[in-house]
Amino acid sequence: MKPREKETKLKGPKKILAALVMIFFLATVVFRSLEGLSWYDSIYFTIVTLTTVGYGDIYPTSPLTKIVASIFIIAGTGTFLLFLGSIVEIFVGEKLEEVLAMERIGTINDHVILCGYGRVGKIIAAELREMKRDFIIIEKNEEKVKNIMENFDYYVIQDDARREEVLEKAMIYDSKALITTLAEDADNVFVIITAKALNPKLRVISTAINEDNRDKLRKIGADEVITPEVVVGKVIARSLTVPSITSLFDRLELTSRQDACKLALKPEHAGKKIEDLGIDVLALVRGDKVIQKPNSKLVLKEGDKIIAVAKKEEHD
Repeated sequence: MKPREKETKLKGPKKILAALVMIFFLATVVFRSLEGLSWYDSIYFTIVTLTTVGYGDIYPTSPLTKIVASIFIIAGTGTFLLFLGSIVEIFVGEKLEEVLAMERIGTINDHVILCGYGRVGKIIAAELREMKRDFIIIEKNEEKVKNIMENFDYYVIQDDARREEVLEKAMIYDSKALITTLAEDADNVFVIITAKALNPKLRVISTAINEDNRDKLRKIGADEVITPEVVVGKVIARSLTVPSITSLFDRLELTSRQDACKLALKPEHAGKKIEDLGIDVLALVRGDKVIQKPNSKLVLKEGDKIIAVAKKEEHD
């Protein structure tokens, strides 16, 4: 249940509770007037009446008081039951929605598990949605989960991604990849170890806050480790000498129909020219050498790899 929906549904019980308080206050004043009781005894008389526990040392002494007490018993009991029913309805409905949400999650496979919805996680989620990839977010912070539920239709689990049962809840056995972007490298370590233990074939991508931890994260099972701040810093620095580099990164995000990708050439491509491939080649990787913006007449060799912008169906 989205927070706004929950707040809207809580308005009903709040109004009923306010009515119940009004009944209690009104009954106290009326009983004090009819029976000539002190405020203390009037409050006690009202509590005994509305809770229907039975009268003791204080009881109605006139027919009018008995009639009024009967009216207040019916009104108070009815209002309380209405209040109780509305509260139960909200929480039962909330649990039912959680069950249905987990059933919907259970129907997807080959999805991506995204651990953490911070600055990097938000960008990744937006890109995955643009790519029309199924993904499940695991986020521990209640405020961040509230933000997701209010503004997006993402699958989200509010829990600790380091825990084995939480990853199982995110269908890790059926997932294709896991991306962990938690704020601490130590937390990413726990996620990677747990994820690889549950699904050794899972592709795991992790961010690293400290660049010195990149090799450590790889050793424990991460297939790829990215230090966002280092990447951004290098791009900005290189844009001083190669101004087009930032526009290149912009072009990679222009459309959901195209991707920038690294492709290994097939044996039959050897001997052909780059122009024969029919795609936009950004760079050619030949051994340890990278040829940027290669000439379209360049002849390809076996073992060459290219970095190109191509339609998704061309490289899937």
